[in-house]
Amino acid sequence: MNELELSHEGGETDIAGFSKQGLKLLISELMLQKRNLDLLRRQNAALLSCNRRVFVELHEQYVVLVGELEVQSILRIRHFGERRVESLIQSWPETEKRNSMRVLGELRTVVTDIQRINTQNGKLVGTQMKYIDFMLNVLISTYRKGSTYGPQGAQSINRGNLFFNSAA
Repeated sequence: MNELELSHEGGETDIAGFSKQGLKLLISELMLQKRNLDLLRRQNAALLSCNRRVFVELHEQYVVLVGELEVQSILRIRHFGERRVESLIQSWPETEKRNSMRVLGELRTVVTDIQRINTQNGKLVGTQMKYIDFMLNVLISTYRKGSTYGPQGAQSINRGNLFFNSAA
């Protein structure tokens, strides 16, 4: 069983215990989202350098991380329910309230950065897909041309270019 599986089993109504578990859960989520941000930044660098091999390796790590984020989401809902965390925190002891508000502020900043980088990565992937499509169309249209120019500028009877002629 995951050490962070926080629940109300046993009828826990102790506000101090509930707030400490909640703070622990928020810190855990912050650390997980920071890992997410770091991974997205590395994906972004791989996309910017057109290093598809590294991007694919990082994407495999991202798939695993998404699973961890889903578990974290379930734990958060199990602990806090569907209520807004900010409203729950207001009734917590001062130390947990202050620390939780700090963690929530940091979490908001990290999530905003994640959204920004995720949007940028989506645009970069789209651009690379268009480039790949363009290059495939160039190769295919070159092969479909009826002839190419020979050494003297006259049309040769060869179809396509040497790449396709030798491959065919």
